[in-house]
Amino acid sequence: MVDALIMLAAGWLLLIPPIKKDSNNLFFEVDTTRPLSEWRQHSAFDTAKECEAKKEYLRTNYFEYAIRQKQSQETKSKGEQNKNASESNDKKVSEKQPTGGFVDDLGLLDESSTKETSEERWKAFDKAIHELKRQSELDASMLASISGRCLPTDVLFPSSPKK
Repeated sequence: MVDALIMLAAGWLLLIPPIKKDSNNLFFEVDTTRPLSEWRQHSAFDTAKECEAKKEYLRTNYFEYAIRQKQSQETKSKGEQNKNASESNDKKVSEKQPTGGFVDDLGLLDESSTKETSEERWKAFDKAIHELKRQSELDASMLASISGRCLPTDVLFPSSPKK
């Protein structure tokens, strides 16, 4: 036990900041303003160089993840555009032009829709908001991991003064 404490006193910690909900209580964001005692320990290292290498590894993984997400969204968006273009060619498009707003794109403001259609659209809207929240938490977690800091353990756990 004593050896573990000695090793801890001489090592380095990679700390990850907490995430919190935003001021609207909807989405998540990284909170680097919290005291270090509230940060999560990701891993421990013998040297600062090892800690920084792990931090760089996390940063690289985050950027690769972000690139994959962007590519996935672009592919999905192109698929939706192709689907919409195909549907509009099959049926004559009404003269009403969408405003491009999220709510309007789902047809939630369409006064001519039936009650069932409106309910289906509101369910789709709720599902989309839920997915945005889930993605926000995932993004904040990934962002928190690249916002980590390497600190010597004696900064967090100062040794007791010698008598």
